[in-house]
Amino acid sequence: MEEKNVNQDNFTKTWQSKFLKYIGVISALTLSVFHLYTAYSGIFITSIVHYAIHFLLVTVIFQTITKPLSKVNKHLIWLDLLFLILTIYSIGYVILNYYDVLSIMGPTTMSLEQKFSATILLILVLYAAFRINKAFFILSILMLLYGLFGNYLGGPFQHAGMSMDRLVYLISYTTDGIFGVALGISATYLFIFIFFGVVLEKTGTGNFILKSSEALVGKYVGGSAKTSVIASAGMGSVVGSSVGNVVSTGSLTIPVMKKSGFRPHIAGAVESVASEGGQILPPILGAGAFIMATMTGIPYVDIAVAAIIPAILYFVSILAVVDFEARKFNIKGLTKDKLPDFKKVFKEQGHLLISILILVYLLLFDGMGVMKAGFFAIISLFLLAMLRKNTRLRFNDLIRILIDGAIGAIEIAVICATMGIITGVVVFSGIGARLSEIIIGLSGGDIFLTLIAAMIVSIILGMGLPTPVAYLMSALFVAPALVEIGVPLLAAHLFLFYFAVKSGTTPPIAIVAVVASSIAKANWFKTAIAASLFSLPSFVIAYAFVFQPELLLEGTWGNILLTFVTALISVMGFTGGIQGWWLRKSNWMERGGLIIFSLCAVYSNTILTILGILGIIAITLYQYIGLKNTTFKGYENTNKKVRSELN
Repeated sequence: MEEKNVNQDNFTKTWQSKFLKYIGVISALTLSVFHLYTAYSGIFITSIVHYAIHFLLVTVIFQTITKPLSKVNKHLIWLDLLFLILTIYSIGYVILNYYDVLSIMGPTTMSLEQKFSATILLILVLYAAFRINKAFFILSILMLLYGLFGNYLGGPFQHAGMSMDRLVYLISYTTDGIFGVALGISATYLFIFIFFGVVLEKTGTGNFILKSSEALVGKYVGGSAKTSVIASAGMGSVVGSSVGNVVSTGSLTIPVMKKSGFRPHIAGAVESVASEGGQILPPILGAGAFIMATMTGIPYVDIAVAAIIPAILYFVSILAVVDFEARKFNIKGLTKDKLPDFKKVFKEQGHLLISILILVYLLLFDGMGVMKAGFFAIISLFLLAMLRKNTRLRFNDLIRILIDGAIGAIEIAVICATMGIITGVVVFSGIGARLSEIIIGLSGGDIFLTLIAAMIVSIILGMGLPTPVAYLMSALFVAPALVEIGVPLLAAHLFLFYFAVKSGTTPPIAIVAVVASSIAKANWFKTAIAASLFSLPSFVIAYAFVFQPELLLEGTWGNILLTFVTALISVMGFTGGIQGWWLRKSNWMERGGLIIFSLCAVYSNTILTILGILGIIAITLYQYIGLKNTTFKGYENTNKKVRSELN
């Protein structure tokens, strides 16, 4: 009898587990199909319904596939089922009664059922945040406490306070809360580009980009690392996730870098900064440009064009880092027998690139909306993959893509929903409007000090968060301060976006560097420090385009060209100073000179710019003459030895 009960219990648990799994798989398929359909047709019914359907399916997948409690302890499966029922009830209420929800004028006009549904929704979001990102969960709790008890604070952070009913209503049922800008971006641009990234990977487009990059630059000094930079740039611009880029390309490039002679933590650092850089590379900028267009009202095309020169300077600096590092340790390029045949690679998989060209054309030249352009790029990639046997997808592959595409969007969607709690409190308490005054007050109104403060805040806000969310927080809370002191709107947002990107390799969290170090089997802290040093030239670039709008392609072509050339020299010189290598290994005086003169060259002052360029030229000539003398002496010594032996 006892044995029968045990078997019955095992059967029940198996049935429950299978039930959860089936619900999750069906939800994942539905989520992907829903977003492909709405990418073509537009927002479903109304924004709040569209966002609610997105979040309902995301939360169900989260509770059944990615983070069910039964994975931690099988006896907690009943809690999974309870959370599932509460999720369907609370978010389903918004979907089915959206008109009534939008008609609510305040907490006093809410019915008991609406209060209960709104409270459950808030609790579920907090629970999901706790399971996904504990730091963000803690920040959300602190913001809720601030919303409830901020009236007891003094100084600029004090506000009138609010009741629990009002706080729950504002966060759960208004467009400044959970169903606000952040979740809206997740439910539109971000999902489509996350999905596109999955399709690129599954069709082998990522492998093509890697192999073709290796064929083009692998033979040069430090070729394995240069391959990593080029491949990660190409993938990162489309995928839009530094961590995802590191995982997909780094798993292939990092072992090759190590084998060719790069130290493990250096290989991890190179992959980290290259993967981050993909998100600032036009024309797509890893979906960052679309979010920026939403936040600023500046057309997407203008943002993509303005980012061209900063992106070129960024990747020139990273390639210079790789080159100097390789020369210091005498790391040669890949041998001919290890290089892929570019013609063969292009013949086999080159047709897949057409989908990316279609996306670029539709966005830049046709003026098509982001979601619809993404839809056509995805469909074209599916069709292109079918043209050749080696890239052809089977039915099971298509199903797997739909499921993986949905699962890939879960973490960022939960964080975006949680961000609605934070932004809601900031907006409703009025602290958002005073943040600019606080930042400007701390910096005394000085533009350079304000930029430093904005940089620090942006990096702190972005630690451990996906770049789109990190940028969104900076855009909401910090950008107004920069604009208020006179920084142009586009320059302010690009500045913050740069540092939201770079937060991924900045200690103490440095999530991108941590992932890269695990692949490289290196110390994560050494990897993060190396990546931070490699990133310093890009910090200079960000400050430069704030003070010199020509770097954002504003002004006459003559001034733009001149500013670009001086910035290029400056970035190269600064990189050489950081790396301790120019034409040869540099001593500390030469390194210091390169750094100081490079900073002078990029500063928006004609005299300092000329002084900086002349200083870099002087150090270059000094090292060149030294190298010639060394070569000549070596030649003379060899000749003397030969003559002596002949005599």
